[in-house]
Amino acid sequence: MSTSKTRLYIGRLSSRTRQRDLEDQFAKYGRIVRCDLKYNYAFVEYDDPRDADDAVRELDGTTIDGSKISVEYSRGTPGRNGRDGGRDGGGWDTCLTLPYLRLTFYFLCAEVVEEDAPWEKVLHNAAIIES
Repeated sequence: MSTSKTRLYIGRLSSRTRQRDLEDQFAKYGRIVRCDLKYNYAFVEYDDPRDADDAVRELDGTTIDGSKISVEYSRGTPGRNGRDGGRDGGGWDTCLTLPYLRLTFYFLCAEVVEEDAPWEKVLHNAAIIES
């Protein structure tokens, strides 16, 4: 059986989401072979591709722990030689499975009014710039 039809990528998870919560939510759609939770994303693999289809259709865009999640078929491959864990010791290779990753940097530009000025006074005249 091809893992591309049974393995799902779950993105935009809350940092509060625990593996047990995720397993409980996804087990409603079929037998889970594996659940691998990272910081704000996870992989869930089902035994049957039809169960994965149901989970994608029903859970994509739903809210778990206050976060609207993304559920889609994984495009990555298991770690080296099909085994778990690469150099970082963590499960599946995720380099192709993070389509929603966006890094945003913010800069605070403030003019120093006085050397010992309170933060409130500095922040009142500050501008936040997104790059």
